Amino acid sequence: MRWITPLLLAFSLSVVALAQQRFDFKVREDMFAGMDGDTAAFDRAMKLIADTLAADPDHAEALVWRGDARLFLAGQAFQRGAFKEGQTLSAGGLADMDRAVALAPNDIAVRVPRATA
Repeated sequence: MRWITPLLLAFSLSVVALAQQRFDFKVREDMFAGMDGDTAAFDRAMKLIADTLAADPDHAEALVWRGDARLFLAGQAFQRGAFKEGQTLSAGGLADMDRAVALAPNDIAVRVPRATA
């Protein structure tokens, strides 16, 4: 019975550490809310992505999320008839996601956002 407490403590600390490390846990709620019309949430997500990439330009998860965001913005540009802007955003988004996959080809946190885009 004595081993249960240390085991539960170790498990709890592992879950907390994993949650703190996973970038998608930090960005996805704001990103999805932003894609649903909450511009303040979208701006928060984009700031987190920009800050992360400023500190580490090879952060694969931030790159894939920025790529998704750029594709979303491209769709909005196409809807309002800004085709050149949409093409630029779309190309940038795909380039971000391709680079993310090249940096972390086996990372599920990169592959899933890429696949859903």
